[in-house]
Amino acid sequence: MQLDENKRANAAEFAKIFHVSAEAISGSAGDLGAVAKLAAIPLMQTIQCALNRDLLLEKEKKDYYWAFDTKELLKGDIRERFEAYKTALDANFMQIDEVRYAEDLEPLGLTWIKLGLQDVLYDPKTKQVYTPNTNQTSELGASGGLNKSEQPEDQETVQDDASNLPETAENLNSDEENGTIESRAKRENKYIKNPETGLFEGSEPGNENKDGKNSGKTEKSGKATNTRDDGGETNGSDPSEANVFEVKGFKNKQYLKNHWSNKGGHAEEYKADGILTAKQYEQRALSLVESPTSKTILGHCDERGVVIRYDKNKNDFVKGHPQKGIYTMFKPDKGLDYYLNELRKDIEHGGRT
Repeated sequence: MQLDENKRANAAEFAKIFHVSAEAISGSAGDLGAVAKLAAIPLMQTIQCALNRDLLLEKEKKDYYWAFDTKELLKGDIRERFEAYKTALDANFMQIDEVRYAEDLEPLGLTWIKLGLQDVLYDPKTKQVYTPNTNQTSELGASGGLNKSEQPEDQETVQDDASNLPETAENLNSDEENGTIESRAKRENKYIKNPETGLFEGSEPGNENKDGKNSGKTEKSGKATNTRDDGGETNGSDPSEANVFEVKGFKNKQYLKNHWSNKGGHAEEYKADGILTAKQYEQRALSLVESPTSKTILGHCDERGVVIRYDKNKNDFVKGHPQKGIYTMFKPDKGLDYYLNELRKDIEHGGRT
C-alpha cells in the first residue's frame, strides 16, 4: 500500500515538472491536445529558437526559419475542424481548395475568390474581377477600368447596376454623368442652338420642324429612322410620340430586383400609390415610358436615343431604350424641377424634344 502511494506521489511530482496532469503520466488522459500545449510545445519552441539562432546564416534568417509542424498534434475532431473551416470560408480568408488540402483531399481547381456581395468574383492569378449581375469583367490596377473587350454596349445600364444607391436627383446626376462626361465635354460646343436658324450646330438644314427645332428624322430606304443631330442613329426612339419597346420591362429579373427591393430600391416610394410588387412597378414603368407626351406627361430623348418621360401628376420619372428595356423609374425629390434640369442638360448635349 505504501509503495502504491509513493508511486502516485512521484507521478504527481513528474506531472508538475512537465506541466501535465497525473492522468497523462498514467496514460489515461483523454485530451492529448492539452498535453501537447502544456508539455510538448514549450519544449519545441525552445528547440526552434536554438535552431534558428545557430543553424542559419545571417543572410538566411530573412527568408528561412526552423519550425515544428504541430498541425497533426493539435488537430481537432472532425466536427471541430469542419466548423472552423465553415467560419474560414464565410469570412473569405480560406478557399475551398485550401480546406481540401488541409484535409489531404485532391483540389478541385477553384481559383475564384468571393469579395463580399456574393456576386463579385476575383481571380488572383489573372487579377480579374467578374460581376455576374452585369456580365462585366474588369482588371485590378487597370487605369481604364473595364477592358475594351469587356465594355458593355449599354453603358448607362452598367453604371446604374454598379451603384444601387437611392436615385435622388443628386445620385442620378452622378451616375449618369460618370463615364460619359468626358465624351460630352468633347462635344460641349457642338450642340449649341443657332438663334437665327433654330438649328443645333452640326445638324443639316432641312431637318427642322415647325418650331425651328431639329426633328432628327431622315428617310432611309423609304423607312423613317431617327438620328441624332450628329448623324448617329437612335434606333427608332421618338422624343414625343409613343414608343413600342422590344424589351417589355427591365432587361432581366435581377436588374428589376435591384431597382425594386435591393438596397437603394424604390419599393417604399410606391406603396402609397398601391404598387406593392415588382411586377406592378415594372408594368407602370413600361406604360409610362411607352406613352406619348401630353399636358401631364412630359418627355424627350437624349443623344443616345434613351427615352425619358415624366408624369407630373404622379411624380414618376422613367428612362429606357426600346431595344434595351427600362433603365429606372423613381420619384425625384425635386419633382418637376428635376425633370426640367435633365431636359436642359440633354438638349445641350444633342437630345431631342
